[in-house]
Amino acid sequence: MTSFSVKQLFFILMIVTFCGSTIALQSMDPYQGKIVAQSGKKESALKMLAFKQVFVKVSGNKEVNHLPGSQLSLNEINSFIEQFSYQKGAVHTYFIASFDAQKINKALHDLQQPIWGETRPTTLIWLVKSDQLGRDIVSDSYLQRRADKVLSESIVQQQFARGIPLQFPLMDLDDSLAVSVTDISGRFYRVLTSASKRYHVANFVSAELLQINAQQWELSWQLLTNTTQNQVLLSGMQRGEKSQVIEQMLDAISDYYAHQYAILEQTGGKFSQIIHINGIDSLTRMTQLHQLLSKMESVASYQILNVDQNVVNINVNIKGGLQSFANAFEIQPHLRAVSSESEPFSFNWQ
Repeated sequence: MTSFSVKQLFFILMIVTFCGSTIALQSMDPYQGKIVAQSGKKESALKMLAFKQVFVKVSGNKEVNHLPGSQLSLNEINSFIEQFSYQKGAVHTYFIASFDAQKINKALHDLQQPIWGETRPTTLIWLVKSDQLGRDIVSDSYLQRRADKVLSESIVQQQFARGIPLQFPLMDLDDSLAVSVTDISGRFYRVLTSASKRYHVANFVSAELLQINAQQWELSWQLLTNTTQNQVLLSGMQRGEKSQVIEQMLDAISDYYAHQYAILEQTGGKFSQIIHINGIDSLTRMTQLHQLLSKMESVASYQILNVDQNVVNINVNIKGGLQSFANAFEIQPHLRAVSSESEPFSFNWQ
C-alpha cells in the first residue's frame, strides 16, 4: 500500500473534516426517538414520548425523566426537534423524531447527568427458549418472522427504549453445526466464543428462557467477553412474565454499558493522553480513524503529532476520565491493544 507523508495526512484530515466521511459504522442513533404511533394518540404526546426516550438513551439513566427539572413543556421540546416523520412497518406505524444533539447534551449537563454517545457495542445473544413445544435456539429469522410475537416485540421495544444494538445468530448451516441447545444451556462458553467470531462482537450473552406455567417464565443469563478468557461481566436470573424478564435483562445490560461508556463531564476536568495507532497506511484507514475519534464522546479534541512510517501518534484531549476513554477504545472493532509498559495506549489497526 502507498505510504503517506505527514503533510499528506494533515491535508487528508482537512478534507475529511470539511467534506464528511462516507464510511458507515454500525451504530444506533441515541438522538433519535422511535415510538409506536398508536391510534388516537396526539402528535404532541408522541413528541413528548420520543423526547423522554432520547433522554434515557443518551444519559443511560432509566430514571432521568423523574429528576427535578427534567420535565419540559411541548414548546421547549419542539425547539429540540430537528425533524420528525411517520414510518409504516410490517406491524406498526412509528413516529420518528430526530433531536438536536448539542441541545440534548446541554440539557443533561444542566441536570448533572452523563452523556452516553455512540459507543454502543453490538451484543450477540445466544438464547434458548424452552416451553411445552420444545427447546429452540432463537435466531434472527425466528424474530423477524415473529414466531413468538411477545418475545419479538419485547426485544424490539427495548432496543428503541435503551438504544443498545442487539444481534441474534443466523442459525444457518455454520451455526447449526457449531452450536447446540446443550452448548448454550450447559454454558459451554468456549464453543460459543468460537461460533461468535464470525459476528465480530466484543461481548455475547448466553441465556435460557424457561416456561414455568402459562404466565411465568424464568430467564437465566450471562454477559461475557468474546475472548478466550470468557470473563463474565454480568449475570442475572429473573422470574415473571416473558416481556418483563426480557426487559429486565436488557435493562441490566444497558445499565452496565452506560456505566462503562457514559461520560460525566466536569468543569476543568479535561486532560490529555497520547495514543499510538499502527497500520494507518491508506486514505481509507485514515478516514476511518478520523471518524472513530470524532464520534467518541470521551474525546473532546485531538491533534496528530507526527507520523512515523505507518504509526500515527495523536494527542487526545479527554473528557470524563481516563477509564471511560480506555473502555471505549477496548471495544473498537478496528483496534487491537498492544501490550507496552512504555506506551500503554498503543493499538494495531486491523
